[in-house]
Amino acid sequence: MIPKETPPQQQQEEGSDQAEMERRSQAPGSPRRPPPSEEIEEETPPRRTKLLSDIYETCNFIMLEPENFETAVKHKVWVQAMEEEIKMIEKNNTWELTDRPKDKEVIGVKWIYKTKLNADGSIQHKARLVAKDILKLPEIHVEQPQGFIAKGLKKVLRLKKALYGLKQAPRAWYSRIDKYFIDRGFRRSLSEPTLYIRAQGNDTLIVSLYVDDLIYTGNNEKMIQDFKEDMMKTFEMSDLGLMHFFLGIEINQEKEGIFICQRKYTETLLKKFKMESCKTVTTPLVTGEKYQKEDGSQKVDGSMYRSLIGSLLYLTATRPDIMFATSLLSRFMQSPSQVHYAVAKEF
Repeated sequence: MIPKETPPQQQQEEGSDQAEMERRSQAPGSPRRPPPSEEIEEETPPRRTKLLSDIYETCNFIMLEPENFETAVKHKVWVQAMEEEIKMIEKNNTWELTDRPKDKEVIGVKWIYKTKLNADGSIQHKARLVAKDILKLPEIHVEQPQGFIAKGLKKVLRLKKALYGLKQAPRAWYSRIDKYFIDRGFRRSLSEPTLYIRAQGNDTLIVSLYVDDLIYTGNNEKMIQDFKEDMMKTFEMSDLGLMHFFLGIEINQEKEGIFICQRKYTETLLKKFKMESCKTVTTPLVTGEKYQKEDGSQKVDGSMYRSLIGSLLYLTATRPDIMFATSLLSRFMQSPSQVHYAVAKEF
């Protein structure tokens, strides 16, 4: 999947056509930050907005992801998703049907069902076939998947390429995608092995790889379009349009720039640590207060405290104002007290 991110400089330089494209790509009802020149009328009533991620959760609630094959096979959308997965596996020449070996173990396979959100807000049903055991053997045989048994149980499938769930699968995928980029003139970043850059004169294309998701940006629209078409042709990936959500960060792309926040991530933290009804504070720490390793209060669960501090550290990506307080409290992760835990929950 290759969500596209438009750089701020390019957004500002492009004319009304680009602005219109961004408006069409914006999530329905997503928050928009007005430019300084706009005046907000006091009579305007407040409106509640929804991001695509909110709509996605609602759809997931209505149509739950099946936990097993027996449930999925009752629904046409999941049957079609499984057929597409088998078609893709066979197109990639991943396996071949063979006799069951007598001296080798045959690994079972299972279906995993997920729903994903398309750029237009529609739901995409994905079925993925994975190996049940994480093994690394020179030759691997797997059982035929449920619903697609070709010639009876006496036949099995000998893998010619890595299948999801196997220990060698991540390395096999990275080797393939890395070769793809290098063959097409990309340069791998020395500091970040999953970041690829291709420069042609004054034009630059940057691609960031996260497992099987790609984020790309550049200053030449034709260069971007050619790359997208080649990727979709080679790997049959789907284009998710302008990026609006990635790794817990919400992205709102406007003509005035790119704005990021972690609203959904923050709400999840509040639920996790049972703070839905907490009150807000103006500063993360009490001014002039000093904190010590041994403050006389009772010790608390260290794993829960470390989980909270780690979550807050990730939140500093969009909230640098809590960086000092979080860094200060991270000193006590080895032996936290009730005071430390209470202060951390006041952010």
